[in-house]
Amino acid sequence: MRKKETAEVQRAHRIVTNAIKKGELVRPDICSMADGHCNGPICAHHEDYSKPLDVVWLCNKHHRGVHAQKRRSLPKALSNSKKHYSIRLTDLDADWLTALGGG
Repeated sequence: MRKKETAEVQRAHRIVTNAIKKGELVRPDICSMADGHCNGPICAHHEDYSKPLDVVWLCNKHHRGVHAQKRRSLPKALSNSKKHYSIRLTDLDADWLTALGGG
């Protein structure tokens, strides 16, 4: 079951979906990491939900990996909290790409 999404997250997803439908945003056929280990459909990953059309296109495997890396980067007290915390991808360890097999 998915965690309850914030209004900002829902808004960003809705804007991307509408932009794709209108042809204003094109979903590529390949993952941005394209390391030969991609799996699943290509989806839009937001590093900053306040910029809904600024996305990185990732396959399902790499998208899950980016979010897992974010969760591992949280201090234990925060990761066990029921509150929502967001960390910009740029705030993560610089080796996150290598850890996901893309570097």
